[in-house]
Amino acid sequence: MTMSALSARDRTAIIIAAGAFFICVTMGVRQSFGLFLLPYTTELGIGRDTFALTIAMQNIVWGLASPAFGALADRRGPVISIVIGGLLYTAGLFVMALAGSGAALALAQMLIGGGMAGAGFSVVLGTVGKVASPEKRSSALAVVTAAGSFGQFALVPAAQLGIDLFDMRGGAVLLAVIAFLMIIAAPL
Repeated sequence: MTMSALSARDRTAIIIAAGAFFICVTMGVRQSFGLFLLPYTTELGIGRDTFALTIAMQNIVWGLASPAFGALADRRGPVISIVIGGLLYTAGLFVMALAGSGAALALAQMLIGGGMAGAGFSVVLGTVGKVASPEKRSSALAVVTAAGSFGQFALVPAAQLGIDLFDMRGGAVLLAVIAFLMIIAAPL
């Protein structure tokens, strides 16, 4: 069954659920990076200040790239933005898993920042806001936004489990696999 064969109400529900999933992943994975501080600073021989700087770089890229991804979503639709964002996020996590220096970790975090811009709040909330009826819009946006909190609840322990079972690099790969699911779910 295609999306066009569904009722408008069903399509809206699927878009809200998919949007909640994207926000859950983007925010949940992002909030897990504090768990990587000690292993990465120890193994790479970098200070906490360098690690913190890479996270700051992620935030800067996220903020700078969000308007561009929002414009892309307006012009070409949200799917392309979310696919590119998911690819950037996944690539950033793989670079993080392979990082051998502070510079590589910075590259990883900048890719992740781009991924957050493409598959995060600006694109997802804009899309949900367009499809939800005016009387249900606030509730729909609240559900999607709340999924970010759920992502922190669910994905931070998953990241810790990955680190405990595999090591910091295996934990990053586990998160990359989770982020890759955004690409698969983007057509929704």
